[in-house]
Amino acid sequence: MIRTEELPRHCLLIASTQGCTSHEDLFNVAMHYNHLDQVKPLFLPKWVARIGVVQRDLWWRLKRQRPFERFWMLEYVDTRMEIDRTATGAMLQCAPNPRYHILRRLPFLIANMKRVPHEWHHVNQHFPYDPDTEQKNLTIYRSLWKLKERVVEEVVGILLLPANRKRFKNYQALEPEILRERATLIYSLLEKDIMMGDRTNVLDYAHLLAVKRMNEGFEAAEVCGAVQTTAEVIVKHLLARSELKYTEQQIQDEVMMTLQMAIDEIVDTFEGQVSDDLSCFSETDNTFTVRDEPWFMNRPDQE
Repeated sequence: MIRTEELPRHCLLIASTQGCTSHEDLFNVAMHYNHLDQVKPLFLPKWVARIGVVQRDLWWRLKRQRPFERFWMLEYVDTRMEIDRTATGAMLQCAPNPRYHILRRLPFLIANMKRVPHEWHHVNQHFPYDPDTEQKNLTIYRSLWKLKERVVEEVVGILLLPANRKRFKNYQALEPEILRERATLIYSLLEKDIMMGDRTNVLDYAHLLAVKRMNEGFEAAEVCGAVQTTAEVIVKHLLARSELKYTEQQIQDEVMMTLQMAIDEIVDTFEGQVSDDLSCFSETDNTFTVRDEPWFMNRPDQE
């Protein structure tokens, strides 16, 4: 990075990522991590938005407060404010770390909001303790314990499918018993984390997993694909159980989100070690994408 004394006395620098992140981009990612099915946005004309802003402003004025939205903001509805930081990058000889892009951080923000709602909302709202939450976790844990062998066998079967020879080429070079041991390990860690209401074991293991697989010649996409496959198989089996009929959102939060965060940790580790070798990623506006979608939203059925 360029030294401070080498910069001009007066200059304009942009401390931002390249391009523009729209509300639709944020909505799609946020809904992906809050619902089992992707929710489609409802687009409204500008005049409806104006009415909504006026109503919100009047309502909050009655409470002697002002909402975040202001009337002047209506002039910029649907306006893309593209950031061009080319000159800044050339001058400073550096660029923002893609890891800290808002679309990459949003899953963690949502996860923390759900884990510690009191800390998130203690100023404005009060969230009473829900005694059912712990019971739901234990119910999911018991179901995972019963499903372990069946899920592990299905995951191994998917990894070894001839149709997945290109996607899981390194996994298919391993003996089935080794694959079972590896699938069982991450499954067991997930079991323990759900029982304890914590994600520490899975996330700590994700970093170690990435380092080991890099040393074995794996690419990030292959490792992430295996974890994603494991997550989807687990969720499928849990949703099919009658005792978990009304816990779809809990399953999404405890299983899918935990393993998605593990995937993020795996990608971060690969990027930190071999960022130039991740041929499965294309850098567009400083956001890593896979087939024009955020990497963490890529699903096996879209391969």
